[in-house]
Amino acid sequence: MKLPLVIVCFAGPSLLSAGVFNFSDTGFNPSDWSADLIYNTTASVASYTTIQAGSGGNPGAWRETTHTYDTGGMAVGQINKTFVFAPLLHGGAITSLDFSYDFNVIDAGASLAVAHGLAITQLGRYFVAAYVSQTPGGGWVGHSASGLTASDFTEYNGTAHPDFSAPLAFGYVTANGTGGGLTGTHHGLDNYSVTFTTVPEPPALAWVGLFGGGALAWSLVRRRGR
Repeated sequence: MKLPLVIVCFAGPSLLSAGVFNFSDTGFNPSDWSADLIYNTTASVASYTTIQAGSGGNPGAWRETTHTYDTGGMAVGQINKTFVFAPLLHGGAITSLDFSYDFNVIDAGASLAVAHGLAITQLGRYFVAAYVSQTPGGGWVGHSASGLTASDFTEYNGTAHPDFSAPLAFGYVTANGTGGGLTGTHHGLDNYSVTFTTVPEPPALAWVGLFGGGALAWSLVRRRGR
């Protein structure tokens, strides 16, 4: 006797709705952040320091950075290791994102300014958007942008764009350059926030993912049962 074909529906309306997520930091726990020298054309030296300053921010704690460099240019990428986007955890690919933070240039050295912008890192590569140059003397200055897409991010010192449907992490980049010999800058960031919107995969792919996930789970159950 032939048994009737039964289709069990696992997918619900939530699969077709967008999700909104936020990463923010006002305390800047040092263990949450990493920093890397991502660009260096200086003649003899390029170094940096990063610390959590407990007071003097906008208000309270802030992330304080110094650059030391010679003729040429340098850039430091700083990433919050807890601000990781994962498509499977966040409901699909990023469609757009908004960000804001406050930035203070305390001393710009011979460069006369510090460049900074929102950064993401993906597969060891840094991508930057809303890159600006800020002079000292204005105290804490707000910096923000909205509706950013993958095409708004460009690899630092390159031309490639990131993949907003693949895992990535959020942070920022600071940079300097000079033709005037050994110098340094002192600057900081506070009230970091990134909000992004995701949209699930097309329904057909979602079904594949669900059934694939079920097959994987059944495979694991069988292995554990052996």
